[in-house]
Amino acid sequence: MKFIMNPNSNTLDKQLARLADETTLEERFEILKTLVEYWRGEIEPSDAYSPDELEGISIPAALENWFLWAGKFTNIMNGQNFLLEPSELDTCSIPFIFHEENQYCYVWATTNEEEDPPVYGREDESDPWQLEGLRVSEHLILTCIFESILHCADHRVRIGWLEEPQVAFLREHIPPVPLSPWHWLETTFYAGLDRFMFTTKNYNQVGTNGYTVWIGSKTEPALDFLKEIEDETWHYL
Repeated sequence: MKFIMNPNSNTLDKQLARLADETTLEERFEILKTLVEYWRGEIEPSDAYSPDELEGISIPAALENWFLWAGKFTNIMNGQNFLLEPSELDTCSIPFIFHEENQYCYVWATTNEEEDPPVYGREDESDPWQLEGLRVSEHLILTCIFESILHCADHRVRIGWLEEPQVAFLREHIPPVPLSPWHWLETTFYAGLDRFMFTTKNYNQVGTNGYTVWIGSKTEPALDFLKEIEDETWHYL
């Protein structure tokens, strides 16, 4: 029986930190693979699409790499939102949609013009496309963090409303992922020390700014620091 050593938190942290510097598509894909294997373990050949299954579908290398490695392991990238399957991609559209919010309130799209092209987003079909400030490979990294917090983490907490001082405390303990936030819900990502977090902007009826926060971890001790600020409004899952 083969013993599989999943990447540890220290290895993953070093990989994610590389995103602060210039990286190649190959390097970003290695970072994505480390992140996936941290949460899911070794990816099997059966989790991949074959080259024959992608024949005739014109997609950028960043998406093709994903499909050829783990494209059939759908619960890595799917759960709350949905990464489209190759057969669902309308690549004749420019840009073409490849990722959808679960109620179709937001979609992400890209083009075939580069190996790792920019990502576009919009809320409504009548809205103009806006650049997200991310390449496809970077968007996949953030998607994996997002879905892993919601569906893979053994220990999770959701806070429906936090104000800036409390979120600042969380940022001191969970490093930001050095990538642009999503425009959708102004979602910002953080990861480090087996702590993963995303925050979304929130507004009450009088326009006060706050945040909805999700935090996840594979280990319970990693979240012990939360006891300093937690209260009865926090929901542990």
